[in-house]
Amino acid sequence: MVRDLFDADAVYVGDPALMTQLAEQKLDGERKPWLEKGWGWVDINLGQRSGEGYSAARLQPDWREFTDAEEAELSRLRSELEALDAALDDDSVEDDPRWETRDDLAAAIEALRQSARIWDQDLIAHAGVVLSISHDGDVQATLGVVRSSDEKTVKAIRKKKMALAEVGEGDSSEGGIDREGDAASAVEGVESECRLPKSVIRDLSQARTRAIRLLLARDRDTALAVAVAAMLARSVFRSELSGIGLAAHPAQVEDIDAFVETRSAILAHAPESDSDLLGWCLAQPSGTLLALLAVLVADSVDLVHEKGAPADLLRHTLADILADALDLDMREFWQADASYWARLPKAQLLATLCDAPALIDLSPAARQARLAGYAKLKKDELAFKVGEAFEGSGYLPDLLVTPVPAGAFELTSAGAAIAAE
Repeated sequence: MVRDLFDADAVYVGDPALMTQLAEQKLDGERKPWLEKGWGWVDINLGQRSGEGYSAARLQPDWREFTDAEEAELSRLRSELEALDAALDDDSVEDDPRWETRDDLAAAIEALRQSARIWDQDLIAHAGVVLSISHDGDVQATLGVVRSSDEKTVKAIRKKKMALAEVGEGDSSEGGIDREGDAASAVEGVESECRLPKSVIRDLSQARTRAIRLLLARDRDTALAVAVAAMLARSVFRSELSGIGLAAHPAQVEDIDAFVETRSAILAHAPESDSDLLGWCLAQPSGTLLALLAVLVADSVDLVHEKGAPADLLRHTLADILADALDLDMREFWQADASYWARLPKAQLLATLCDAPALIDLSPAARQARLAGYAKLKKDELAFKVGEAFEGSGYLPDLLVTPVPAGAFELTSAGAAIAAE
């Protein structure tokens, strides 16, 4: 690593080719276990390509029931995680080393959950695994990727299994295809001004991403503007709009049901084969093409972020811009429930409580006395009281409030007269 003597944030890779070579060697050693499990191929992708040659289709696994031993272990791990979260929230220390322990517990829970996956061996023989490196430096495996050349074969296998299942001679429930893509990003670490915990920021931005995706799917003009901007960024400036995954790779976001229904209804009109796709598109009216474009653009949006990295700040800024353009009111899609308040540190609960409807009309002295009483409560009790104080108020954390752009309002002469009075 090469560092700038006069700029602590300026850090450069001294030998990018060597770093790439070492990364490829490490990932190459990860191929064999996946091939032994029956996958047809394993590719390595360090970001040099964006899914060229891959179909939009993805295989999805079935899930078996957990064994008694696995259920017991999951319960133990979740109990430890809940206890650790409570301790971390009570202490309200952002750089607490116990966060690493929490990450390990969360990883163990996810590993145990993933062990219950069941893949159809006939299908995965014609699909593969793409290995990459996550922003934490770990090996990241994207499973169930189907090459464009294999998509017809996979569809034929599934069709045959479905036919056998209908006559009781087979079962097609062991695998399926879902048109979901995968997104990866690398981020550098810097602090942001947001004081919410990382996991809360991630979940809140995920909630807003769901809402933005739904509204983009319904707003053709805005979706078209997003598409044009992203295409110009890529073709003219060789860059990209962070968080906008054109062109056009579906992002993995757990969507609102309404968006899933909208996407299914629109894509149902598209041809089943790509061989006549261009001719079909040329024959469609502009309204149909714009409707398809709106859904495809919305399906590529992933503005989920945490905090601290430049990419996170870019995604947050883009989410603000889109939220304003779409006239997004997150009160229609999200509300602060008990689980939200329970995840906030005690100090932040007390700070938030200052704006509660029940306290805002009190005199400064009365408000201070009320807050002093709340400060004596245990964290869980305080979280419950804060939830009660904001219940039905339509409260939104700052992260979910759609910002009003400068110049959006103008003071008229009539308004000035009223203000003067």
